[in-house]
Amino acid sequence: MNDVIDNYLKVEFKNEEIKSYYKKAILAGNAFELIAAEMLNNKSHLTSVFTISEDIFIKLVIQCNNNIPGAYGYISVKNEKGDMIIESDSFDVLPNVLETMQAGENFFLLKINKQVLPVGKYVVYINFASQHSRGFNIDSPGNILQFQINDPFTSRGARRRSFTSQLLKWDTAK
Repeated sequence: MNDVIDNYLKVEFKNEEIKSYYKKAILAGNAFELIAAEMLNNKSHLTSVFTISEDIFIKLVIQCNNNIPGAYGYISVKNEKGDMIIESDSFDVLPNVLETMQAGENFFLLKINKQVLPVGKYVVYINFASQHSRGFNIDSPGNILQFQINDPFTSRGARRRSFTSQLLKWDTAK
């Protein structure tokens, strides 16, 4: 099973340009739809390439036609081997802002702190759901964004094999 996931992710990165944005081609007129998403750097510039010393921002644009009780968002970030590196949902840090969305376009910003992810390529998966929605899923755009992280600052750089890029200061102690 892991081989299938690994091959899928490798093909996805190999055959496509790394996508720093997503735009839904046709709106279905549903009660709730993700209509756009972007990968942004600290300067709010659209990019798919970051250094380990940059925060990463994911901007989501959601069209809300009808408020859905209990609506929540789910995000995961996987590396090119298919390892789940980040998994979170909008209930993790309360209040869950998706439960109180207003009609129209709503904008949300998610931040991945610098030096959390190691050098490599990543895919971002997004899903929206509610226990009060028929069929549970509200909108399932899936793997919509890709990005990569580089480390031009340290001698170990891309050879670091850890799951994070946190750099530790070695101080003398008594």
